Amino acid sequence: MKKFLTITAITFVLGSCVSMQKFKDLETKYNETSARAAQLEQDNLNQSIQINELKAEIERLKEQLAKLQREYDDMETDYRLAKANLENLQSEYDELSARFTTAVAGNRQENQKLLQELQAARDNLLRREAEVQDQQRELNRLLAEFREKEQRVNELQAILDKRESELRALRDKVMDALLGFTDRGLTVYTKDGKVYVSMDERLLFASGQWQVSEEGRRAVREVAKVLAQNPEINVMVEGHTDNVPMRGRGDVRDNLDLSVMRATAIARILLENKGVAPSRVISAGRGEWMPMVANDTPENRAKNRRTEIILTPNLDELMNLLKD
Repeated sequence: MKKFLTITAITFVLGSCVSMQKFKDLETKYNETSARAAQLEQDNLNQSIQINELKAEIERLKEQLAKLQREYDDMETDYRLAKANLENLQSEYDELSARFTTAVAGNRQENQKLLQELQAARDNLLRREAEVQDQQRELNRLLAEFREKEQRVNELQAILDKRESELRALRDKVMDALLGFTDRGLTVYTKDGKVYVSMDERLLFASGQWQVSEEGRRAVREVAKVLAQNPEINVMVEGHTDNVPMRGRGDVRDNLDLSVMRATAIARILLENKGVAPSRVISAGRGEWMPMVANDTPENRAKNRRTEIILTPNLDELMNLLKD
């Protein structure tokens, strides 16, 4: 009997050690995943801020262009007036010169007066010529500045347009790939420059579980095919729950743990496709803290129990242009 009790105690201790080790491994994995998720979230936030800065820069440049256009138009008007005045002065000077030539043989006093008028007209003509030349140089400078800013605005706008076009194309590809699942709790939409594939719990998991159903696996594999064809797209998988407390099951203690396990399960299916590099994919658990709607009805709680695959296009081209 004593020997039996000893064996039972050893077995219980070993079993506890294994369970504790599993818990520690899961906790370590959870902490690593949370850190990576926080870093990616910060990167996404930085990218969103940079995109907003880029749009603000475009608007600022457009305002500068409009101002430069007004200045250029005003300067061009002044230039035309100055040039007309210069031509008038030239005519007056030519008339005085002719009068002076005619009167050379006449009264000396009258000749002296005409000579002074001629010299004054010549000085005024030279001064206005210098002013017109200065205006011409300023006009050329404004025109060059205008064209430079216009080119920068066009470059920035072209990249933004290209990115939005690529985003729409990516959304359409994903929607086409998942067409058969749209009536089974799956939606695809764009938000903040990203494509969201949102899947209800009923498509992927049994209640309180993180093992993916076969139908859910087929849907996720279709997303993976699109990702394999678009290697520049980064992916974040986010698990979400409602606010109903979960009863702990083994090492999964609450909704946050459940959301992490679900996100990780989806990420693993994506990575089954060899065309999806692990460095592109990260999983994160959001628990109950980012609901789509208020958790005030069974229908709303069902909407909040979801897993989202968030596709983010590469922004290197935009970021490099912003740095320049």
